Amino acid sequence: MINSATISPHHSSLSWKDVTVAPYQKAGKYFGKFQKVITNHEIQTSDRIIKGAKYLGLTILFGCPLINIIAQLVNVILFSPSGQTDAQFKTPGMASFDATIPPTITDDSETKTQPTITTDNFLASIDTGSIDEKVSQSIALISNLIAYINVSSGQVQLKQCYDYHAIHNHLTRLSKYIGSHQNDLKQQFLQFLEEMETVRLCFPNGRVNQMKLARERFTLDHPDHHYQVVTSVSDTLTKAEISQIVSIEQQSFSAPYSRSRICRFVRNQSSKVILAKIEDQIVGVLLYLPGHIDSVARRPDAVMGVGTALFQKLREQLQHNPPERVRLQIRASNAAAIALYEKYGFIKVDTSPSYYSHPREDASIMESQTLAT
Repeated sequence: MINSATISPHHSSLSWKDVTVAPYQKAGKYFGKFQKVITNHEIQTSDRIIKGAKYLGLTILFGCPLINIIAQLVNVILFSPSGQTDAQFKTPGMASFDATIPPTITDDSETKTQPTITTDNFLASIDTGSIDEKVSQSIALISNLIAYINVSSGQVQLKQCYDYHAIHNHLTRLSKYIGSHQNDLKQQFLQFLEEMETVRLCFPNGRVNQMKLARERFTLDHPDHHYQVVTSVSDTLTKAEISQIVSIEQQSFSAPYSRSRICRFVRNQSSKVILAKIEDQIVGVLLYLPGHIDSVARRPDAVMGVGTALFQKLREQLQHNPPERVRLQIRASNAAAIALYEKYGFIKVDTSPSYYSHPREDASIMESQTLAT
């Protein structure tokens, strides 16, 4: 998804509702069902067990009760439930955050970092006299992000995977603004970035990422630096390139494509793999099958314009043999990606209910009949 971000035209697995409880609790639920089946079977077939004992020995006679006892012990020791209420916070049209950290990501064996963002007050010190609306939005979003960091665990819960891209976009915008207009705040902002790197981002599918803000630091020192995005169509991919694509998928989607699936896609002679690179590093990828954009993703810390570069390259490729139409799926809430697609003539033609998981959400099916023109 390109968002600020990313589209995920692909698959979905479990919904986030299914994994709100800790995995141990969920496993305990299934273990409990297994335990109940064993118990019922034991009661209903006690006569047959006794008769069969002369053939199968003590294993059958004592096996079921023994398994039942073990199941109860495991259930009590490991799978005791703990309730959790998920409070949510959302900024319309921007990134969204859950205020509560799911118990699945809390590991008491780890040394907890207490991310006291002591320099957040500098956001209020930024000169608003020459500030534009986008910078003002970035200040508001990052301030809200700070407010929803769980102080005890140093974590913040993202509501959508594409929020990770939005956070980088807004921090980079602030880096560019401060580097260009308010040099007196540079040292304070650098300290702020260091503190932000102590924060762990918890994704809807349970994955956890430590924030890395190298691009923001570079932008702060080089606010006018221009990145050249080079696009190409690849018939073959090296192992290193596939690894980079897998990493981008994992950072962009709740249900990312696996390495084997990407390899199969590349081997498909009718497919197109379009790569966007900056200094030989893959920063974006578009996977296309005839008449369908299968996946578009970019690195969360990539520069703006990667999505546009990928679509421009696809348009060039399709002019040789233009399809009647091109379709894609996109999360209904991903306003930034939808705005990009609308620029290339995509319009919403249908909805696929509950298409996505982590979180469960409808997909907007979009279609363009003018992409190749």
